[in-house]
Amino acid sequence: GEGQDDEAEEVARNATRESLLCVITAFALLQGQDVAKSASALSLDLNFFITHLYRTLYPVSLNPDVERSARSLHLPDPHAASNAARSKVNIQTTIVLLLRSLTATLLPPQRPAAVPAPRLAAFTKTLLTASLHLPEKSCTALVGLMNNVTKTHAAKIASLWHTEERKGDGVFDLLRGDVEGSNPFAATVWEGELLRRHFSPAVREGVRGLERNVGAER
Repeated sequence: GEGQDDEAEEVARNATRESLLCVITAFALLQGQDVAKSASALSLDLNFFITHLYRTLYPVSLNPDVERSARSLHLPDPHAASNAARSKVNIQTTIVLLLRSLTATLLPPQRPAAVPAPRLAAFTKTLLTASLHLPEKSCTALVGLMNNVTKTHAAKIASLWHTEERKGDGVFDLLRGDVEGSNPFAATVWEGELLRRHFSPAVREGVRGLERNVGAER
């Protein structure tokens, strides 16, 4: 009946993919325009989207379907509703949507230097932690993105690697919802020690490149 169809559609929806598409769309609407003026005219609060994206990072890294798109062939979940409709949100994989969202947030085409250091530090630390849980291809892509971030913003986040270049107190709270409030500069990027021993040569090389970028800022 109609009620069963509505239930099936609700089951098939993927809230994570939909929210990532919302982030991408919000930044796309402002691309090529004065972000502050456009956001005001469109009543867009980009901080809302950025905060939501930040809260999504760690759960996405634990998602076993992160590299699966709406068209990927896979065995059906025996516990899922048998009449669940196929998702029609987007055919791109979740990791591709995540990378597009992160690029818009951390490397905006207009005024990339305007991205605040605490935001960069919080995303950098959390993304490197998340990369430890991702499959090989996703981990490689994420490390590649972080290479681009460190090339552009090395001066702002190098102290995550070089603790003698900063001062502060407290601890970093990965699970805190507030990006800047997570106290990212109290953290240290120890994940590089593990990623340098990753089984994938591409990941190992990517991490070496990332560390060369921040090392140049010492």
